[in-house]
Amino acid sequence: MVAGQGLTAPASDPFGTAGLRSSVLDAWSRSPARFREDANAEEALATGGYAGRLLIELAANAVDAAREMGVPGRVRFSLDSAGELRAANVGAPLTAAGVSGLASLRASAKRGRGATVGHFGVGFTAVMAVSDEPAVVSRTGGIAFSRARTTAAVTELDHADLTAELAARAGQVPALRLPWPVPEADLRSDPVPDGFDTQVRLPLREEVRAEVRKMLDDLGDELLWALPGLAVVEVVLPGRPDRMLTREDLDEGVTVITAGVESTRYVTGARSGTIPAALLADRPVEERARDEWTLTWVWPEPVEVPAAVDLFDVAVPAPHFLGAPTPTDEPLSLPARLIGTFPVDDTRRRLASGPLTDHLLAQAAQAYVDLAEAVAPGRRLSLVPTAGFPLGPVDATLRAGIVRRLSRSPVLVSTLGDLVVPSSACVITGISDEAAFLLGRAVPGLLPPPHHPSDLDALRMLGVSILPLADATAALAGLDDEPAFWRDVYSALADQDSEDLANLPVPLIGGGRRIGPAGLLLPAADAIDRHVLTRAVALAPDLRIVHPDAVHPLLSRLGAGPADAAALVSDPALIEVFARFREDLEDDDPDLGELSELADLAFDLARSGAPAGGLLDDVVLTDVDGQPWPAAELLAPGAPLAGVLAADADLPLVGAPWSELPPETLSLVGVRTGLKIVRVDDRDADLPDLDEWWSEVVGEALPPDAFDAVADLDLVDDDRWPELLTMLAADPAARATLTGEPAPSYTRWWLTRYARLGGHPPTYWRRPDAVVLTGLYDPLPVAVDPAVAAAIGVLTDASDADGQDLLDRLADQGRVVPAGAVPALTAAAETVLERDPRLRLPDLVRALNGAVVAAADALVLDRPWLAQVLDPGRLVAGGAAPDAVAAALELELASEVVRVPSAAVGAPLSDAESAAAARAAVTLAVTFPSGLTTDPELTVDHDGAPRRVRWWPGPGDGVVTDGSPDGIGRAVAHLAGRWSDRALAVAAAAGDPLTFAEDGLS
Repeated sequence: MVAGQGLTAPASDPFGTAGLRSSVLDAWSRSPARFREDANAEEALATGGYAGRLLIELAANAVDAAREMGVPGRVRFSLDSAGELRAANVGAPLTAAGVSGLASLRASAKRGRGATVGHFGVGFTAVMAVSDEPAVVSRTGGIAFSRARTTAAVTELDHADLTAELAARAGQVPALRLPWPVPEADLRSDPVPDGFDTQVRLPLREEVRAEVRKMLDDLGDELLWALPGLAVVEVVLPGRPDRMLTREDLDEGVTVITAGVESTRYVTGARSGTIPAALLADRPVEERARDEWTLTWVWPEPVEVPAAVDLFDVAVPAPHFLGAPTPTDEPLSLPARLIGTFPVDDTRRRLASGPLTDHLLAQAAQAYVDLAEAVAPGRRLSLVPTAGFPLGPVDATLRAGIVRRLSRSPVLVSTLGDLVVPSSACVITGISDEAAFLLGRAVPGLLPPPHHPSDLDALRMLGVSILPLADATAALAGLDDEPAFWRDVYSALADQDSEDLANLPVPLIGGGRRIGPAGLLLPAADAIDRHVLTRAVALAPDLRIVHPDAVHPLLSRLGAGPADAAALVSDPALIEVFARFREDLEDDDPDLGELSELADLAFDLARSGAPAGGLLDDVVLTDVDGQPWPAAELLAPGAPLAGVLAADADLPLVGAPWSELPPETLSLVGVRTGLKIVRVDDRDADLPDLDEWWSEVVGEALPPDAFDAVADLDLVDDDRWPELLTMLAADPAARATLTGEPAPSYTRWWLTRYARLGGHPPTYWRRPDAVVLTGLYDPLPVAVDPAVAAAIGVLTDASDADGQDLLDRLADQGRVVPAGAVPALTAAAETVLERDPRLRLPDLVRALNGAVVAAADALVLDRPWLAQVLDPGRLVAGGAAPDAVAAALELELASEVVRVPSAAVGAPLSDAESAAAARAAVTLAVTFPSGLTTDPELTVDHDGAPRRVRWWPGPGDGVVTDGSPDGIGRAVAHLAGRWSDRALAVAAAAGDPLTFAEDGLS
């Protein structure tokens, strides 16, 4: 081992170390302060600026030696079991100038413009942090440094101030100022390893051996990047396999670093140039001569990206440190490393502030753009600085400059492969790559979609616009492509929200496109026969049917429906064709061939299940004379409707070949076989007297919703209304038109007003089962469905009758009314008069016996017992409210005109009479009435003559009967307030078991 102390005297001193030592010792003797300065400087550099940089400083010297000889740099680090670190390198061997530089702080032998790594002459100082006896051996000789020998040499000067300084420093002397030659014998016994030219040998102090071992264990590719001229690094450690790191610079800025069997590809962005003299003005003199600069960005390229991982999805980079070119303490948050010839301050840890640094940082930002352009387009977003706070002023300056330059450079690639400046680019989030590619044909500068939040953040940082999907789909309207292209678009966008796809263009089967799928029709094998669809498109090329090659399930979700018969008959394009053909009938003779084509299509659609309406309203056929007619104005052969029409009704028979079709088929296109039902949307519909009905029934109220009505009722022959009503009753759709709001419906109103039955309107007649109106109204002389009859005004009871007509009929002496019907009819008359006091009162009224009597002679019966003494031919039924009847008919009450005294008090009831009264009370579920007496010869005086009666009010609240069941039963019903149950009370008093039995069945 080469040591500084105890070496045998050298036979030679090839590097003139004796002279160097002599001059240094002489300087120290003359100026002990100089000794102190050198000691402090060496200590500061070893423990400060170059602390922890041992390996890179040794490698930097090796690179400079290799560059001087024009060979790739190679260094081998080895650590033996005795604790000595050796660093062997190739290149220029040790020279006298080199020795002088090692022994002279800040006076490196490396001067000039060359891009050497070490140019301060202080990097070797790092060895003093780990060793007290460093040595450098080479093919040309060797030198050694020693703290102990330096201390001894200073002591031998016997200078009081130096001796005192030695004592104060406790062995911390400037050992690198005094070199000694290595004996030739030691060089021969322990030469430089084969294949190398120079070796640095460092016997490690005990306390740093573990730290140095860790440095060697952790040594990675950062050394190769910090020193671009370094091609091979070897590490030989005890107990561990030898390691070798190699660097290979390929074309186009790609470098491969291999560690063992593993290789990593790096993409680099490098720039170099000459520093303007003005930027060097504030730099040290020796630095001003070094006016060449180089900058390199290094980015590790992923070796393999699994298919499931997006190329944009790169982890946030860990902080690293800028190399100048050896590492500094300037942290960077960028995903790539930066190594360059930056000026550093006296600590060698930070960049020196000033215009040169600013200039080089600006160049570095531009070089970063070069790096981005060299990286595969799919990975470039990973180079964009992430959001967050910068790690320091240098990091902040670089990030700002990089973002500014990237945003102005064509570093992004559109979905179509075009380079795009971020400010002119846009992106749509949440879509697939396929969708973006298809949309990119319509949207200039559209980028592939980001698949990770960090990608979107990077795009935003570069100023890329976020485009709403709805805007992109609207832009597709500018494309003209094959239907299959549009199907691909729908497939790629099938998972998107419907609201964003409302404006998708859709190609039609007849050519052209529509914007938005809503309302379009989708051809399908199960919707309608293909030949029918083909003919429909031939007749209406603008038919809104999607081209079969573009059909996709997405269109259904967006509002397109099946192209079935129902959809076709309501399609505006087809409706327009049929409507225009019908309108032309008024001006020109139609093309019979086109007529046939349209008619055949209409029949096919109708037979396929198309509902009424739409184009079926405008079908044109020919009549028996071959003249074109709207189908709705033709009659089918043998149609029941033909038998009820008036002679002047203009509804001809349908002609051949249509007449050969079944009536039910003809009816599908509107040919009349029965009643025609029309849908009414407003008061302008073509229906007779609709405006009058609207004014009378609807008035100023809100108009009704659309409703159905029977058309052409004005064409019915007046003698054929029974047959028409029979047809209406048998047709559910026609029958349904009789009901609905506002009431009465149009159909009901028109029939009530204008239909004629037996020469009279329906209200003239009563239904045969309306027996209460017997005699007053004639029964309907023809057979009409009862419900239909009632709906159109045929009377079912007196409440349905016209009020004035009812009063007049009651006063008609020519009408025989059964006496039993009179009370109910009288009550009805009172009701209509109460409802409409303006009605005219006849001079005659209907009496209780059914006869007609002058109103001046009539009395309203208001006391039931008076009927026993008054003429029924002049009594009018008072019913439950005789006062109201009298007021309405303007008649007098019987009790006010006829004054009959109360009967005398009779005798108490016999047992038989009491039993009869008790039976009547029990039957009516009341208590036995008090005040009931009997007089078998019961009479009252009326008009001066005695009149026999069965019961009559007595004095006070009493009632006198003649003892008969009739008298007792009526008296009990009157006293119980149950006059309407008098017949039951009479039967109970008589003990009539048959009446009781029958009543039990009620």
